[in-house]
Formats: sequence, structure tokens, C-alpha cells
Amino acid sequence: MQKKIKNEEAAQQPEVAQRKESKSNKKKAAIQAKSFGGKPLQPIQTKQKGQPPIQAKGFDGKPLQPIPTKQASQSPIQVKQQPIQRKSNPHGLPHQLQSNMENMGGVDLSDVKVHKNSDKPVQLNAHAYAQGSDIHLAPGQDKHLPHEAWHVVQQKQGRVQATTQMKNSNGKVGVNDNPALEREADVMGEKARQGTQGTTKTEQTNGNTSSTVQMKNAVIQRVPKNSHYGTFTDTTYALQSGDTKLRMVLNFKPNANADSTKVGLTQTVKAIKAGKKATIDPNASTKMAPDGHRIDQHSKYRNPLYATGSEPVTNKDKLESYSTSASWGQHGDKDPHTKVWTDAILKDTPTVSTSNNSSTEFETAAIALEGNDKGTYYGSIKWGWKKDGAGKVTKTTFDAVSKGTPSKNFLKAVKAWNDGTTRGTYAAKADNTPLYDGTLKELGKLKKDDTFIQEKAAEAGGIIYTYGKVTSGTQNTKKGYIKSSDLKDKGDGKNTIDLPLVAVKLTKEANVPLYVDADKKNKAMDLPINTRLKVTGEEKGLHKVEIVDGTNTTKTGYLEKNKIKDE
Repeated sequence: MQKKIKNEEAAQQPEVAQRKESKSNKKKAAIQAKSFGGKPLQPIQTKQKGQPPIQAKGFDGKPLQPIPTKQASQSPIQVKQQPIQRKSNPHGLPHQLQSNMENMGGVDLSDVKVHKNSDKPVQLNAHAYAQGSDIHLAPGQDKHLPHEAWHVVQQKQGRVQATTQMKNSNGKVGVNDNPALEREADVMGEKARQGTQGTTKTEQTNGNTSSTVQMKNAVIQRVPKNSHYGTFTDTTYALQSGDTKLRMVLNFKPNANADSTKVGLTQTVKAIKAGKKATIDPNASTKMAPDGHRIDQHSKYRNPLYATGSEPVTNKDKLESYSTSASWGQHGDKDPHTKVWTDAILKDTPTVSTSNNSSTEFETAAIALEGNDKGTYYGSIKWGWKKDGAGKVTKTTFDAVSKGTPSKNFLKAVKAWNDGTTRGTYAAKADNTPLYDGTLKELGKLKKDDTFIQEKAAEAGGIIYTYGKVTSGTQNTKKGYIKSSDLKDKGDGKNTIDLPLVAVKLTKEANVPLYVDADKKNKAMDLPINTRLKVTGEEKGLHKVEIVDGTNTTKTGYLEKNKIKDE
């Protein structure tokens, strides 16, 4: 999903809204511009790099402001086992929680100090953190206190060591993001909160308190995923602002297999809202594959590469000719002298839907833009969020999807994008189409085929609205909101710039012989079932193929025509 938005008609990229959403119990929900499917839905003016978070008044006159995120550091502590002597601590843990924790962990927690409404977690892009005997909770994040309190126990037991480093206002700080310790803190923190201690105690070692930080929903996982051509790293991947946003900063660094000089990033998105497929505006639905996947780009832009925007003066039909915005990312470039690569980067902050049973999934792929590999996909990864029926929000596991050519769903979205156009003129689908003001008060009705120009998109009560100006009919020149589902795109926008579309084939059975030459004298290997490949030629009744995914990506050879099928 994409970036901060600016006036949509002059803006040049997907949009990211950073706002609180209206309460669902209002009879007439005020419409709030909101990031949907990852793009910012706010008025756009001109693209501005490094634009600060948008603060705008809602339609009920209340300011919409970013919500502080939660994150922080921790430090391991080791103490000698001795009788626990509780001390008075007005800023410490609640008495019952402290007592349960001490009995379970065998450590004295009377020195713990809880800092509520702390501004420190956000410096590490965390909701909360524990460091030594200090627990810092960002505003509205008190629910994480039991989890962080158990981190203090772990540190006092001397079981926590720094696994990475992050920067805050005091410089670099050691951070522990061990998944096992995080899971343990979830379980033991909940037991202590409920008072179901059981008989299990954790092991304790002697040692001194360290300065290592343990964070809730830590931004940095740093679990690199390798493709055949390079490495994807989730430099930042964290739920923020009370689980209302998901921040992703993705880096891709090409390796020696990448025979190119410039690499870009593009991604698909599939949004589900309250169990149904959803799109941000009427044009987006025209470039969506039947299963809901589409290229994640603002509907007014021609270039599918994530960090690009408006057209350049020259070479308007070339992917590589478009500039990027630092606030959305950058292309990766290879220095012609040192041969050292700068990373390709994608920066995205999709908003989490207020509706349960919702999700947004992304597949991000690297693609060679210049050099001998131009047009070659360099692998892909997946990420995203999901909200279940109870309203619990979780991140999708950051993981590799392809070593080379992206998935079947990605390629379906590419086909829909290539066949599509940018946002054009909208028209009412039927007579009596309502036009609303910002409080959902009806301003008038459009007749079928009355035209409308979009300026921005918004959401209220789980419904997506398009804001803009009526340009024909009895409501001509009026501005207001129309349900996006009541509008259609007339298809008079500009042609999009194509992405490479690979005709992937699959082996139909196990142990398909791949021959070195068309004479079948030498066999290179036996291919497993469902090996992904593309046909590059034909010789002596055999297909010449290249493997486009998996450990044997780029391997070539010959095989029998009847051994493969369309993916």
C-alpha cells in the first residue's frame, strides 16, 4: 500500500493515511480520508519529499492525529537467588501482578519502575519495552505491561543478550528480539495477569544487569530472504499506532548473479474488508485480477514501480525513466566504477481496517531495469496483516515467495495492469445515484452516465466513497461524495506502462528428464513435479526451457513437450 498522500490530482504516488478513524456507533459517520489497500487517501497537492505526517480535521471538526507507536529496549539482569523483600514503590507493578511474577520467576521486582505514556518506545518504533528495571509504555499501550514485566524477569535471570542494535536519542542500544523469549513473555505474562501461575519456574543464572532492550512488536526482525539474484531484508516491519498501521521498509541488495545496473521494486496487493474483496476506487477495480490481486499503485499513475509517480518530460513509456521519491523508496543502482550496489528500497505504511475479518497481503518483487538482465524478475517476498473475527491483528510472516519469477497470482495482476488504463472520467452506473456531503447528507442525485472527476477517496461505516466534482447533468459543478460502487471508469485514461509477463509452465510429473542438448545424449538432471520454467525455443521436437524459480533458477536445457503444462 502506499505512501503519504498529497492532493490526489497533482500527486504522484500511492497514499498512506495516518489518522484516527470515526467511531462506528455514530448514526451518521463522518467520512475520513484514509489509506486503503496501502495507499494514502488524502488530498494531494504536489509531491514533497520528507513531508511530515498529515494532521487534518475530520468532518466532525476534531483533529486527526497520528497515534504513538510502541517499541523499546531491554536489558538482561542476573541476580543472586535470595529471599524476596518487597519495597514500597508507588510507580511499580500492580501488587498482585508483582506478587505472581515474583513467585513464578524467583526474582525481586520491587525496584521495577513503570513509565506510562512514555515517548521513548516510538524512538525504537515499538509499543513498549523493558530495559533493566524500567518498563516504558507508549500512550494507550498499558495492555502490554504483563508481557514487559516478564521481560524484566528474563533479564534479571541473566538470560537475555543483545541480538542486534538500533538507534535512539541516546545513540545505539543493544536489542534482543529472540522469538522464543517473546513467546515465553506472552505466555508467562498472561499467566501472571490471570493468577494461573502453576508450578513452573524459569531457570535463573547469576550475573549483572545489562543494557539490552527487549521490545514488544519490535520493528526489526531482520530475517533476510534470499532469491537467486539477491537478498530481501525487512529492515522495518512492525505494527504501529495501537495496531492501526503496519510499517514496512524493505531493502533488496542484488548479488553477483544480477547482470544489471539498475533494479526497481513493484508489488501486488489483495485487500479483504469484512470478508469481501475491496479496492480503493472505481479505476483500481478495472485493473484487478478476478481473485482480487492488483498492482499496488495509485490509479492516476502509469508506472507500476512502487516509488515512482508522475511522468518525466522524455521517455514516458520506459519503466526506468521515472524518478523516485525518497519518502516511498528508491531504485537500486550499481556504481560503474566500484561495482558496488545501493539497495533498492520500498517504504510502505498500509492502514489496518477497522472491520474484523479483514486482511491485506502483499507480494513484492525486484526487477532488472537496465543491463543484460533487463526485464528479468529477481525474486519476490510476501508480507501484510490480518485481523480475525475477534479483532486481533497479526502480521503476515515475512517470507520468500520466489527465487526468480513471482507467483501465479502476481502474474495475473501484471496481466490486468498491462491491459488497463490510468484513472479516467467516472460515470454514474444508474439513475438516482446519491451525492453526499461530508456528513452523508444527500446533496442531490445523478442520472445514469452523469460524469464525475475524482479528487480523493475516503471511508465511512465500512463503505468506500469517492470525493470529487460532478461535470455533467443537473448536479453539474457540485462537489461531494459518491459510493465508489455506484461509479464506473469510462476507460479514457492513459495506457499503463507494461511489466514483463512471463508465460510460466510447470512439469506435470516427477523426475522429468532435462537434457543438456536436443539429441538427448546427456541428461542434466531430473526435474521434480511443478518445477516452474519458461519455454525459450524449440529444437528437434523438444522444448528448450529455462527454470525460473527454485534452487535451479536460470538453468537451461531440453525436455519433452508433453511433460509440461500451463501454470
